[in-house]
Amino acid sequence: MDIAHKIRDQIAHHRAEILRLESALEVIGEVTGKPAKAEKPMITIRKTVDYDAPAAPKQRPKPNRSASRKLEARIMDDLRANGPSHSRDVQKRLGVEKKAVWNRLYAMKERGAIIREGDLYRMPDQSLVSEPAAAVEAA
Repeated sequence: MDIAHKIRDQIAHHRAEILRLESALEVIGEVTGKPAKAEKPMITIRKTVDYDAPAAPKQRPKPNRSASRKLEARIMDDLRANGPSHSRDVQKRLGVEKKAVWNRLYAMKERGAIIREGDLYRMPDQSLVSEPAAAVEAA
């Protein structure tokens, strides 16, 4: 038995003893008709933790799917309007947190909704070269 386990056992024993003594004071007060001063308890028992038991898995909050869909729609509108863009440019234009934009771009890329070429994200129907630049090169 390690030292921490011994200390936990002693704390539990002392808590139980204090609770027994407080109960005895209440009984004495009832019998004698003089209630013991019970302004506040001698100890406050918070939460007893079984350190040997496995911790319960933390539940993650459910993602707000409608907000994700709205952000994806805004990103797609931005890419259509501005052409191939860096994630930071999309983030600045939309005024949304960098991580939120990056997460949506990554999810959209994995689904095939957008394409990533190098550092640029684009719609599947867009080329990396914008139309005016292609027209100038052709002339």
